[in-house]
Amino acid sequence: MDNENIGWVYVMSNEAMPHILKIGVTERTPEIRLKEANSSTWAPNTFRIELAKKVRNPKEKEFILHTLLTKYTERVSHKRE
Repeated sequence: MDNENIGWVYVMSNEAMPHILKIGVTERTPEIRLKEANSSTWAPNTFRIELAKKVRNPKEKEFILHTLLTKYTERVSHKRE
């Protein structure tokens, strides 16, 4: 893949929030994003990466994923990952 509009779509989980997944995009590595999520103080337990995929047009892919998931479940917050 060339570097033009390349990034990662990731899915994280946290045992303190069963049945909730954190879906987002990053231009860095998923491991760096995981460290950021785990350094925040709002989550009582650590996150873990369930899936990470390097893709073209990551924001578009994230939007599609969220759109597909709304057919099966309600999004916790439309302002967050």
